[in-house]
Amino acid sequence: MERNFFLLDRMIGYVGGRVYYSLSTFYRLHQQSPLYPKLYPFWEAMIGLPTSYAVGPMEAAPERSQWRKKLDVATAGVRFFRSFIGHPRRMHQFKAWWQGRAGQTREVLKRTDDPLVLTEEFYRLWRDAGARWGITLVNDAYIFTLYGTALKLFTRWGLDDNQALLSNLLCGGEAIESVEIFRSVLRIAEHVGADTASSDLFQRLGDAQLVDLYRKRLLEGPLLELLDTHIGRYGDRSMEELKMETPSLREDPAILFQGIRRLLGTTHASVTSDANEQALRAAAEAELDRHFGRFSVRKRILRRVVDELRRVVAHRENSRYCRSELFGLCKDIFARLGQYLADKGAIDDARDVFYLGIEEIMGYVDGTGLDERLQETVQRRREQVTEYNRQNVAESFTTRGGLRDNSLFAEAEEETGELRGLGSSMGVARGRACVVHDPGSIDRLPENTILVAKETDPGWLFLMLAARGIVVERGSMLSHTAITGRKFGIPTVVGVPHATSRIPDGAELEIDGGNGFVRLLEKEDE
Repeated sequence: MERNFFLLDRMIGYVGGRVYYSLSTFYRLHQQSPLYPKLYPFWEAMIGLPTSYAVGPMEAAPERSQWRKKLDVATAGVRFFRSFIGHPRRMHQFKAWWQGRAGQTREVLKRTDDPLVLTEEFYRLWRDAGARWGITLVNDAYIFTLYGTALKLFTRWGLDDNQALLSNLLCGGEAIESVEIFRSVLRIAEHVGADTASSDLFQRLGDAQLVDLYRKRLLEGPLLELLDTHIGRYGDRSMEELKMETPSLREDPAILFQGIRRLLGTTHASVTSDANEQALRAAAEAELDRHFGRFSVRKRILRRVVDELRRVVAHRENSRYCRSELFGLCKDIFARLGQYLADKGAIDDARDVFYLGIEEIMGYVDGTGLDERLQETVQRRREQVTEYNRQNVAESFTTRGGLRDNSLFAEAEEETGELRGLGSSMGVARGRACVVHDPGSIDRLPENTILVAKETDPGWLFLMLAARGIVVERGSMLSHTAITGRKFGIPTVVGVPHATSRIPDGAELEIDGGNGFVRLLEKEDE
């Protein structure tokens, strides 16, 4: 990592107002492992790349004899699999460590608004996170290795024609934090629905008015306690939570009240019970019995691979909330530093801080910066963002030479006449398409809705659970969208190219979460 620091610094880029991954950098970093030639196709399959973008090394590898290369591969393989034995314990240790470390930063935030102290705490936090966060990346390596192994076994043993089988086998498993967060909101909604006074307030008042009552502690006691507990434990979970400019629930709990309102008067039996998910898995297990026989060694091997895959996927989903907390702490720090910059006249408004880079903000505080007229920078970047929002940027692009020597805009889409993706949660659903680009703009989904989006994140859970089916452009069998669909029994198809532009808002749809088909019913009727 030290030798390749320049690659680590260039893993992401900011182009046309969007953040992009540099895939060539990912490939080159993966090449540091002797296992790279065997594992990178599994990684590509896990993240849903439509094609391989593999690149060669930046510099020639040291000359090694064939036996030494084989020894390196064998040694790396032994370390990789030996580490796997203790991996669950290390993941739990990481989670416990992170809770303690996050608590330290929260104590600093409670204690002081001193900008220099906040700046130093920001760097300490990222230093400590950087030293420990690697275990979550190791977990990802186990995910794509096990996923690739499962796909190979499916193909070798004649199961690859049943696309839904692997999806159903992945049902069940350890508790997932995003589900527990939703259940916490559901408990609040059930309390509001059962209390006449609280229910009346939610029917009469808007979210902003409810937030005002909450902050003034004018809501009834039990409801205040439930809200305090949720925000204290899960205050960093909201829509688009990884964007610094999106307030956390601690800063603006309006999104929580919006979520509670969406759940009032609805039934979510599948949320409070795992029966549906267990039934799908039991049916898949029975299918394995029919295919292999009850006492087949092959069946036992496949089940063990899938069991381990299910476990590491749960570890990933749970560690993602740790990431949400990390970003939430940074939001709190930047919000306070933004207020400091505004008080000093460096920027006009505290929220203008989100147009600045880390070095510009910290440099103003500690004297290492090169510029004090930050509002001019803010204004220029605000104009850039306005221009970016008018551009139709590409989801991905391939470049040669300097970035700006290449076309960075989306090309015209090819109409293939067929919409198909990866079936990731069983079931057939019919409904009217609701194409969502901004989840914050949707207060409530109509009944019989098929949610159509580019992708979702954990903050979309309220919308996802209100949908009869889900179609997204991005994702794989192991993406958050697919996991959520399986968890709550919602037919889901991921990886549908250009779904948000090819499916008209309001169109009648039928989706099959087993085989990945998406049909526009109105077009067929014509």
